[in-house]
Amino acid sequence: MLPDGIKSGLISTNLMKISVDKNVIYPEFFCHQIKGASHVRDMLADFCSGSTRLFLMQTILKKMIFPLPPLAEQKQIVEKLEKLMAYCDELEANIRTSKGHAETLLQVALKEALEPR
Repeated sequence: MLPDGIKSGLISTNLMKISVDKNVIYPEFFCHQIKGASHVRDMLADFCSGSTRLFLMQTILKKMIFPLPPLAEQKQIVEKLEKLMAYCDELEANIRTSKGHAETLLQVALKEALEPR
C-alpha cells in the first residue's frame, strides 16, 4: 500500500495498481485480506491451479470474493491486527534479546568451567 501523497510511479509487469472505493472498503483492511487471509490464499491457489506459482491478475482478482463488514468494523479489525502485529514484533525482539543473554551466560559458564582453579 502506497502512502498518501505519492504522485506517480512505474508499474512493471509484476505489479498491479489496485484502487479501492474508500466509501466501501477500508484500504488497510483490503491489504490485510490480500496479504494474509487464509481464505484469500485458498481462492488464489484454486484460481491459479496448474501454474507454477501464485500470481494475481485482474481476471483472478475479479473472481475473488472478500468478506465485507461495515467500514467501522473493518477499521476495528485493522486496529486490532496492527496491535497484535506490534505485540508479535515486541515478542520477537524479546526472544532475540533472551537468546543473546542465554548465549552470553553460556559463554561465561563455559569459561568458568574450563578455567583452571
